[in-house]
This record gives sequence, structure tokens and C-alpha cells, in this order.
Amino acid sequence: MSHPIVHFEIISTDPDRLQEFYSTVFDWSFQNRFVSADSAGINGNLDAGEEEEQRLTLYAAVDDVEAALQRAEAAGGERIMGPHTVAPGELVVGRFRDPLGNLIGVAGEK
Repeated sequence: MSHPIVHFEIISTDPDRLQEFYSTVFDWSFQNRFVSADSAGINGNLDAGEEEEQRLTLYAAVDDVEAALQRAEAAGGERIMGPHTVAPGELVVGRFRDPLGNLIGVAGEK
């Protein structure tokens, strides 16, 4: 990919609530609402916005799509789709809405 994603942003009316949610679901750590990236990830942040500004769809790499969807549900999210095999033997995806309605994807190998 000539232009890889290098940053993500989640705009929300309640970024503190989402910080707790994503810490629970993905074990992400935050500093001043910025996601602490490691060598396997990208930088990102949570930011406040007006209600109509709640937005983002991203896919996070996970080892087990079903387990990630279950963690999202247990933390207050809503499963929307998955696990669904996109490329037989290669890629499995799922989607959920976080507690404030943002659509988030998870992707892993089969």
C-alpha cells in the first residue's frame, strides 16, 4: 500500500467512556486520550465532538475475531456482524458498535 494508515481518530461526545471501553476490549493504554502505539500498531486518539460528529470505522487486528466480539459485547458493545470469512483460509472479520454507536471492525486470520 503506497499510503498506509498511520493515525486514527475517534470523535465522540463522551471520549472518557470510550477510553475505558477500548482499554477493556483491546487492552489499549492511553496518555491524554492518545493511544500508546507499539511497533505493531499505529497512533490514534479519542477526541470530543458534537453529537453529529461521532464517527469512525476502523479495523483492529485480533488473534480471535469471535473472542474480540464477545469481549465487545461484554463491555457494553453490540455485535453487528461476524465472524465472517472474507477470503477463505485467509481473513475473518467482524463488526460491532461501541457503547456510543461507532462502528468498529476486527480482523484476523482464519
